[in-house]
Amino acid sequence: MKRLQEGAATAHREVEFRACILSGILHNKGGAERKPAMPATLAIDLKEDIVPFTMFRASLSKFMEQARRTHRPIVVTQNGRSSSVLLNIDVFEAIQEEMEIRRMVETAEADFKAGRTTPHDEAMTELKARLKK
Repeated sequence: MKRLQEGAATAHREVEFRACILSGILHNKGGAERKPAMPATLAIDLKEDIVPFTMFRASLSKFMEQARRTHRPIVVTQNGRSSSVLLNIDVFEAIQEEMEIRRMVETAEADFKAGRTTPHDEAMTELKARLKK
């Protein structure tokens, strides 16, 4: 088992997960509560965060608590290769939010480049009309 962990650690020396959190704050969908800010980079501790599946299965609750507490991903290996990642729910939601914002920005940039724009006065008139409905 130790040899398997060492092999996984060697294979993942360069692994680093990045979660760019806009404004550094995760927002609760209800809007009432703010969650603590996540670090911009989620580095993996090669000794603690890469585990073989058999160890992961035997100590699932321990690894779930570790991911919750550290905000670092847990990489699960099978046959010496990375197979799955366990993420804290706050980190997962932050990544999802970032991806959604990036898609919206990419769409807006493509619309702008293609000339699909609306003059400010026209957009404000349309927005005000929508808000009155």
